[in-house]
Order: sequence, then structure tokens, then C-alpha cells
Amino acid sequence: MSTSGPHGRVRNLMDTADTCGFLGGRGRMTRSLKAGVVSLAAGGALTLAAVCGGGTAAVSLSKAAPASYGTMTRVSRGLEQGDMLTESGNWAGYVIQPGQDVGDVSGEWTVPALDCQQTPNALDAMWAGIGGVPSDAELLQTGVSDSCKGGVQQHWAWWELWPASPVNLGLRVFPGDEMAASVYRDQAGQWVTRIDNLTTGWSGWMFAGGTYGVGRDGSGTFTREGSASYISYAGGRTAEWVVEKPSVAGPEVVSFPDFGTVQFSDLRTGLQSWSLSPDEGEEIIYDHRALAVPGLPDGDGFTVSYTG
Repeated sequence: MSTSGPHGRVRNLMDTADTCGFLGGRGRMTRSLKAGVVSLAAGGALTLAAVCGGGTAAVSLSKAAPASYGTMTRVSRGLEQGDMLTESGNWAGYVIQPGQDVGDVSGEWTVPALDCQQTPNALDAMWAGIGGVPSDAELLQTGVSDSCKGGVQQHWAWWELWPASPVNLGLRVFPGDEMAASVYRDQAGQWVTRIDNLTTGWSGWMFAGGTYGVGRDGSGTFTREGSASYISYAGGRTAEWVVEKPSVAGPEVVSFPDFGTVQFSDLRTGLQSWSLSPDEGEEIIYDHRALAVPGLPDGDGFTVSYTG
């Protein structure tokens, strides 16, 4: 697999479930922001003991909750002259660059139903992350990939520390499920990714330097699926909530499915005070046409609409 930065990754995703792949080249051009509609979310306390093969793992994972979230300045206004979107080859959503370390990010969305008749083989990814800018920075992220394969819709949840390959979590996901994605540094200083299926009550975690796995909320345990001992993350100074367009190895491009409009809501960061600015929006431009466009910030969220 070849790569060219977190906004220009080239991965083979259609046949390898644990390689959730994302991406095409990303430019930094701007264009006027389009008006749109809006909703993403949640961290949570973790006090879990890892379970492996039905028995308690040798290393206990007891993790404190992330730091308290800061207050987001509520933004709700009409389009103003001068509002601009960044043109991207593969990201649609919002990227904030507060000029300081970001210790927490979270958001919530509903898994869309795709038009798999229109695009029988297609893929998108929806996620939250920290550290996607500049383009050579490590990006810690977690989310869900939605695909059409042979006309059949499929989904998988994953975590990734780019530029390493994404890792598939054994978390069942269906159209209409409410998902919450969180990336944060806990009170012990360890980085954690968490993806919650709020509809089914199951969640997937990754503890950097430890392990990753899936468990039922409130059970106090989770089934260890693999090692994350090789994961070491230094943190990042940006936060992202994104719908992503993937590519496969080589020049071939995977089709981008019609996902309708996705609402990202309940956006959170660990910053004391922050806001979404319309100028921080990014739209996917491919072959001189817009494929996905974010709406204006509204309260604690925004929408991303398929326009391709």
C-alpha cells in the first residue's frame, strides 16, 4: 500500500475488512460556503477489566474517564460574505485548529442507508479524530466505514493511528444505528479510542500501549481482540469530524456512495472554550465537482450532504 499523508492515503479497502481505508489527495483551495442543514458525540468513563478467551487477561485495564469537556460557543447564523470552504480530495466536515494540544474529541451520527443500486461497489468512512493537520502529522481516529459490495450494504467499526493501517473491531453495525466516536487522553495520560453503538449497547475500545476489544456497556469487561502495545501517540493540535471518500491501491478510485445527509451532533472537545467557524469547513471536490458538502455550524453540530 502506498500513502501520501492522512489526506491522501491510498489503501485497498474493498476486500480486506481490517483495512478500512480512506482517502484521495487533499488540496487546500477555498470556495464559498454553501448553506446547509445539521448533527456527532460522546466520551465516557471506563473502568474495565480485559477478558480474553473467557478468562481475565493477565494485564488489567482500569482507565479513568477523559477530562471534562469544555464549553462550545454556540454558532447559529446565516451565510455571510467571505465564508469559505476548503476544497479536499477526500474530506467533508469540519477541522478545528485551536493552536494548542487537543486532549479530547467526540461526536455522534446515525449510520446511513446507502444507495447500493446506484453504486454496487462503493465505500465511505465517518469518524472523529485528533491530529489530521499538517498532512504529515499522526492522526488518531475511530469511526465506521459504510460500503456497498456486490450491491449489498455492509459496515464495520475501526480505529487507526495513521500512517499505520486501520484495525477492524468486531462491533456489529447496521443502517440506522446511532454511533458515538471518542478519542481522548485519560487521566492517567494514556490515549484511548472508543466507538459506541448506542442502539445495540456495544462498544469498541483501543488503549494505546495496551490492547483493544469490544464489550457490552455496563458489563465491566470487554473481550480482548488484539494488542495495541505498539501504539504510541504524542497527541495533536487539531480536531476533526469527517465523512471521508476512500481510494484503493494504485490510480483506481472506489465509488463514493450516496449517503444522503448525515447529521453530526453533540460535538465535544477537551478545550475550555471553542467554536466551529464556517471557514473551518471542508468539502470533497473530485474531478471538478463537489461530492459532499458540510452545512453551516448550528449549535453543537453540522450536517454533511452527498452532492455527487
